[in-house]
Amino acid sequence: MSRLNLLWGPMLMLATNGQAQEPMTLKEPGGWIGAIAFAPDGQSLAVGSSDGNVSLWDVTLAKKIGAVHKHRDAVASLAWSPDGAWLASGDHAGVVELSDRAENRKVQTHHVFEPHRGAVLSLAFAPDGKRLFTGGIDAAVREWDVATKLGTQSFRHHMSWVNSLAFDRPGGCLASASSDNTIQVHRPSDGMKLHAFRVTEGEVRSVAISPDSKWIAAGIRYGHVRVWDLDKNKEVISFKPFAGETWAVAFTPDGKTLAAGGGDWHKPSDVRRWDVGSWKEHAPLSHTGEVLCLAISPDGRWLAAGSWDRTVRIWKLAE
Repeated sequence: MSRLNLLWGPMLMLATNGQAQEPMTLKEPGGWIGAIAFAPDGQSLAVGSSDGNVSLWDVTLAKKIGAVHKHRDAVASLAWSPDGAWLASGDHAGVVELSDRAENRKVQTHHVFEPHRGAVLSLAFAPDGKRLFTGGIDAAVREWDVATKLGTQSFRHHMSWVNSLAFDRPGGCLASASSDNTIQVHRPSDGMKLHAFRVTEGEVRSVAISPDSKWIAAGIRYGHVRVWDLDKNKEVISFKPFAGETWAVAFTPDGKTLAAGGGDWHKPSDVRRWDVGSWKEHAPLSHTGEVLCLAISPDGRWLAAGSWDRTVRIWKLAE
């Protein structure tokens, strides 16, 4: 399916045959899906697309509930603050919008700043919610005070694009994945490097840290996924689930499952999942296009995957 094919009108459809793995499908007419993120309530899903729109959906009601001020370029990254009051969105023009959604689940105010020279490819709130970290095409990771909207420090551990950021649950370490073929783990308080992992396959597209801080997983160009044991500082498993790219990796909130999304843009693809520890693979979750982004709700009920074909598929994982 062409990236330019139009899909007729935004809608959310729930499969009716009752099978556990039948997904809901969200269709956006504006363009490919560059980023998705569940709010802490596990109910609201933010969807960013290549036309600059960020829309908000209630997954449980199968209903679109609002939109954020439109970006002037494609949306590349999204992140919610831990209390759900702020939604950060970054675009290919280098702009970050910080949207206040504290009341009635509707966006109230916007704060716009330009933290990088070029696209803002990754965003992550610290677990305390007081700081926002941004990663850009300029190879920098920057820290911002959420209350003042002012930058506080900058790290340059990479030589190329910073494609993904991920905190551990306590907030003591921040992982960054880069097109320089490395994953760097550093202490966000002072930038001290704690770990560094280099891969040979190509650019590192995404990174995730397990909830217990034991494992770090990376999605890598040319279809690879690698997992390291952080305590032992060594690789434990490697997969090649996709013929094309691996764009996204994510752990479930209970830490028992690792998910990955990728594929080739012109072909249907899927989400692949493994049991953490045994690394036994689950049945794939089929998508109609190449998977560019993943999100798992904080309560573990939902897994969402956004695609080149302008759709988001959402699977119910548990009650």
